[in-house]
Amino acid sequence: DGVFRLQTSPLSAGILPGIARALVLEAAAALRIPTVEESPRLSEAHTWREAFVTNAVKFIQPVAQIAQCPPVHGGEAEAEAEGEGGLFNKAFQCAPGSVTSRLMHHVQHELLK
Repeated sequence: DGVFRLQTSPLSAGILPGIARALVLEAAAALRIPTVEESPRLSEAHTWREAFVTNAVKFIQPVAQIAQCPPVHGGEAEAEAEGEGGLFNKAFQCAPGSVTSRLMHHVQHELLK
């Protein structure tokens, strides 16, 4: 639909409620970036313009490429890969992208206050 949204898995999906995630969500609200708490799906990756991960050391780490390794036969990974359409590789032309850069700048500014 052409509208940029920040998408993050909900806490109910088992992710950690980290400080970095909270700072990014606060930054998105301050920058008026719509946020959706819904786990990303590889089947929708063709619509992704940017990606980043958060952690307590780097806060926001831009992602340049996402690749899925071949599944292990007979394991959970195989069933997941088949459900998502098999192997996957997505490269982002510019990492960090413009929205990721804005979020990084805002978080850094808030931390230095």
